[in-house]
Amino acid sequence: PAWHNVRVRGTLVSDHALAWYSGMLPGAIAETYRTEALEIDLRGVCAWAALRFVHGAARVIDRTARRVRVERRDVAEGASDEARFVDVSYDVLVLNIGSTSSLHIDVEPRALPRVITTRPISELLAKTQRFESNFFTDTNDDGPRVVVVGGGAAGVELALAYLTRFE
Repeated sequence: PAWHNVRVRGTLVSDHALAWYSGMLPGAIAETYRTEALEIDLRGVCAWAALRFVHGAARVIDRTARRVRVERRDVAEGASDEARFVDVSYDVLVLNIGSTSSLHIDVEPRALPRVITTRPISELLAKTQRFESNFFTDTNDDGPRVVVVGGGAAGVELALAYLTRFE
């Protein structure tokens, strides 16, 4: 393609400066890996790869002007709009906005302390630890029965990780 002979510039916009490598998450749940092993320093990776890193959340996509308005996370609270927002121009826009878990099933409110949602991934270990500290104070000697709903291969990995962790 013709663009192989031109300089391509890339920008990563992320509302978090650290990301978690989801492929290692089941190992962290099973306590095979420490939390720090999952963390990816996005600013550092971008510097290494010669990408511009914008620490913020996309707020507006202007398709006509081919511009994304980003609310920056790395400015002081109370800063002016001019400092808080930055426009990032694009020729190609890739939206990799992830997913969040929302319960679209009826769950009794008293059951919620025993429900662990997997999204956002960066909160899953903390949710697991909270569950452990609450559950294991009032359970019988048989240990918990773990049910993972959904997920294909990732669901199998999570089920095995929780079984390992709670053994």
